[in-house]
Amino acid sequence: MTRPSLSFVSIVVGIWGLSFLWFGNTWFFAFTENWTIGGMAAINLIAYLEALNTNAFRFIATGRWLLIIPVIVGFLVFARWTRFRWLARYPVSVMSGVGVGIIVGLTIRSQMINTIVVTADELLKLKPDPVSAILMTVGVVCVLTYFLYSITFSQPFHQGRLRWAARVGRWLMLVAAGFLWSRIFITEAVDITTGIFMMWVRRTVQEVQMFLGLPSL
Repeated sequence: MTRPSLSFVSIVVGIWGLSFLWFGNTWFFAFTENWTIGGMAAINLIAYLEALNTNAFRFIATGRWLLIIPVIVGFLVFARWTRFRWLARYPVSVMSGVGVGIIVGLTIRSQMINTIVVTADELLKLKPDPVSAILMTVGVVCVLTYFLYSITFSQPFHQGRLRWAARVGRWLMLVAAGFLWSRIFITEAVDITTGIFMMWVRRTVQEVQMFLGLPSL
């Protein structure tokens, strides 16, 4: 079938699908709906089989037999359609565990370990200057003490002699939050002001210059 013929068929099928708006659930709309759902199901099935062939079956054919295990675990998802529905819990549990492990691992590494390493490195090297390095280290320690929620370990920092550390951490967080909010508000205000100037003032001046035949600035 040539390209013009395919285009004509697509237009006709699209019109049949839109006919639901005016004529309701007719034979034309039902045909279009079933054709679309069946076509998408076939395309997804071919894509899944190709992914299995590329990522599993080719490697299994070369002798990597252990890949049969994840393939079998993956096929257990379809057990939900049988009376052995409980088998479908295993692939869901595996995927959930892997996903949570990756997310938690990356979060701990990016938000905790890297921060501790950078803080310790700057303290040891006294970067960018000794005063800043010491203040940053004290701030990190005080903020961490504020988030100690353990009854056993947090009592000295919240009710004991070291409660000043938690207070300093709270003050530092308030200062940081105020700085970030003010920076956001100032940036938004500057953007809005600049947009108004460019849209109204500059455009008005240009229109007057064009009307009077003056060269634009």
